[in-house]
Amino acid sequence: MIQKGRILAVDDEDGITEYLQDLFETAGYDVKTASGGWQAWEQICSETFDFVMTDVRMERGDGIELVEKVRDMPNPKPVIAIMSAFTDVLISDVYERGAVAFISKPAKSNFLVNTVKKALTSDAEKWLDLSDRPNAAFIEQSFDSTADAVRLGHIGFGKGGMFLNLTSAFPFEEQPIKFKLDFKTGSVKSFQGHGIVKWVRSSSSRYFYQGAGIEFIGLNQESKAYVLNHNMANLPTSYIPVGVIPPEAKK
Repeated sequence: MIQKGRILAVDDEDGITEYLQDLFETAGYDVKTASGGWQAWEQICSETFDFVMTDVRMERGDGIELVEKVRDMPNPKPVIAIMSAFTDVLISDVYERGAVAFISKPAKSNFLVNTVKKALTSDAEKWLDLSDRPNAAFIEQSFDSTADAVRLGHIGFGKGGMFLNLTSAFPFEEQPIKFKLDFKTGSVKSFQGHGIVKWVRSSSSRYFYQGAGIEFIGLNQESKAYVLNHNMANLPTSYIPVGVIPPEAKK
C-alpha cells in the first residue's frame, strides 16, 4: 500500500540510490531517484515530492545548494534531509538552512524510515512524546517576557525546534533534554517539553550566542500551540535557528 508521501533520493552513487529506493518502496512510499543536485532540482520543479533525502558532495550538484533552493521555494515544498559521510559539515548550518535532519552515513534502515515518518507527520500529531528518558539533561531558565527573549535572540523558534542561549551546563550532542522556560509576561507563561540536542556551541562570538540547537520531541499543549502560532505568523525558513545575535542585543 502506498503511503501518503512521494520521496526523492539523491546521491551520485547508484548503489545508494538503489538501496534507498528499495528501502522506502518496501516501507510503502512512492520513490524516485536523482544522481545529483542539478537533476534533483529539475525533478522538484516539475513534479511534486513530499520528502527529499540528499547527499552533500556530488559532482553533479551540491546537496547544500539543493537545500537552499528548496528553502527558497514557494509553498507547498518538500521537506529535505541531508545524509553524508563527511564530518566537516557544520550541523548548525544544515538546520539553519531548513534541513529537517542530518544523517551520518552509514545509517540503519529503521532510522532512515523513521526519519521520513517523523518529517511527514501532520501538525496535529507533532510533538506528542512527553515520556521521561533516564539520561535526559534538564534545563530551566527564567525570562522577563516571551517577546523580549525572542526579539533579543536568547530563544529562537524554527519549524522543528529551537535555539536556546546557554551560559553553563552545556548538554551533549544527541542527548535527550527536558526543558522548562518560565516567563513573567507574554503569551505563554511556561514553555515546557522534551527534545534532542542536535548541536552545541560552547562559546559565543561577535555574531553568535553560545547555546544549543534542540529538536522538539514533545511539548505540552500550551507550548505546542505557541510554536505553531509563532511559526504561522513568522514563517521561519530554518528548522532549528543558528543563534544569531541580533543588532539590538549588541547595543
